[in-house]
Amino acid sequence: MSNEETVASTNQTVTLKAGAIDLPGRVLASNCFQCHGTNGYAGELKIGEQSASSIISDINEMKTKDSRSNIMIVHAKAYTDEEIKLIATYISQQTKY
Repeated sequence: MSNEETVASTNQTVTLKAGAIDLPGRVLASNCFQCHGTNGYAGELKIGEQSASSIISDINEMKTKDSRSNIMIVHAKAYTDEEIKLIATYISQQTKY
């Protein structure tokens, strides 16, 4: 089994080597942790225990709403479907401790 993973993006394909980055969505998800806490475990804003499909569904629902009503909607609208999948996968794999 290889210690590399290939991730395709709209402009390029990047090969990630084990140890270089924990998972492809890590950098994107780091923005979420400002409000949702380390690894997504902040009080009422906790998202760390959600499945990737649930997070994807929630973010896609937010993309349909008026961005003036909530800062999270502004964030949701800024991500591509591929980025949302990477973020959701990374967050869903985090543990509380």
